[in-house]
Amino acid sequence: MIEISKLCVADRVEYAGDPKFIIAPLKQLLSTKYANRQKSRLNLDQAQAVAGDRYVKDRPINSLSPGEIFAKEGGLTTHFSVVDKDRNAISVTQTLGGGFGTGAALSDTGIFLNNMGSYFDEEGSSPNVIAPGKEVDFVVAPTQVYHKGQLVLSIGTPGGYGILHTTPQILNNILNYNMNIQQAIEVPRFRLGSGLNVDIEDRFGEKILEQLNKKGHKLNNVGPWSRT
Repeated sequence: MIEISKLCVADRVEYAGDPKFIIAPLKQLLSTKYANRQKSRLNLDQAQAVAGDRYVKDRPINSLSPGEIFAKEGGLTTHFSVVDKDRNAISVTQTLGGGFGTGAALSDTGIFLNNMGSYFDEEGSSPNVIAPGKEVDFVVAPTQVYHKGQLVLSIGTPGGYGILHTTPQILNNILNYNMNIQQAIEVPRFRLGSGLNVDIEDRFGEKILEQLNKKGHKLNNVGPWSRT
């Protein structure tokens, strides 16, 4: 999952942006052919470097992705999913971004506007470069899963950049390992850093952590539970 997430980060930083300004090759990215090609790039015996969450023109040598992690403050994002008796579902992720967001509240509502404009890039060749009238691409990922037109799952998570790693881990736990939602949330998780760095919960166990170390991952032990 760690190495798969790195490949996904590379594509997200390369292609994600306001669809009014940039057209991502979604058909190719979602195709089985492309998935198989990406799978062939995986090296399960050696950790590969990842540059992080930001776009850079000159990518680090041997790096899978552009950019550097934009460090986010914790505790500023929340998520809720609701399903009614008719299986109508909503999946909502709300964030301030940092601090009190922009510091501007709407009239007398007490609702602050977020400051996620900070997720724009300054590098001109980035698909997410700042521009007038442009919507920023950032990391919230409210998710719904359907099978044959029927709702299976409605999920989401806080966590800043870690949202992009936590969400697929939860989906994998439920869809491939048949966990219930509570089990999928409670099992240990990881979060990618820059280069070979991985924030990881020590509940994975000493044997697994040793194996990851031997493969070249630089593990940052965040304790048994984290906000990842």
